[in-house]
Amino acid sequence: MDPNVYAFIYSAVIGSPNKLQQSLEMTSRTLCRSTNGNPPILQRCLSTSVKEHIEPTFHHPSIENSALGDFRTCENNPVHHTTQHAGQFYTILPEIKVQLFQNGGFPKLFEKQIKTFGETLANWTRRPREVSSSTTREGFVDLPLDAATWLVHFKSQNSALLNKLDLRISKDYIWSKRETTREGSSILELVEHGINRVKYASDCIIALLKEIKTHSTHGR
Repeated sequence: MDPNVYAFIYSAVIGSPNKLQQSLEMTSRTLCRSTNGNPPILQRCLSTSVKEHIEPTFHHPSIENSALGDFRTCENNPVHHTTQHAGQFYTILPEIKVQLFQNGGFPKLFEKQIKTFGETLANWTRRPREVSSSTTREGFVDLPLDAATWLVHFKSQNSALLNKLDLRISKDYIWSKRETTREGSSILELVEHGINRVKYASDCIIALLKEIKTHSTHGR
């Protein structure tokens, strides 16, 4: 498909969700309209071979030199992303999406967009975060809302496995005079505490990672 059409389609995702339907209708008219005596874009796309249809043009290296290169990258591995990729979309491969988001994690509107466009895009961006001073570590800053969201996602992805392994915490974690997660409690209780008490979500993540590392070191 013409890169300009792709650029038009994906601009609808970036814009206001309320204008998505209007943008799709405009795109449909663009695809079906003849230009300069040539067949409609949609007809030309359907006349290509099955192989050409299955392999989207945005995976081609020439994308970096097209209009799409301004807001989309061919580098789909976040490990290789640098500051040059900030603000650009990249594709999450289907098998990776199934592995990471099998039990949810995307908003419903985003799931609809995934089905509409037939792919999953992520954006490596920098956005302002709500922060608070750590109550347990002087000089540190916590991201309580982000931490709680991370714990919810962690629980969604790993609760079945953690229940099966039945991992227990190795020491007491004292959050306040009245709140303590006792030694021997399930790791899931630690996760639940961070979700229910957002104030301590960041510290719960630190404790969770330490406990998982300890169990891993002992071959569990």
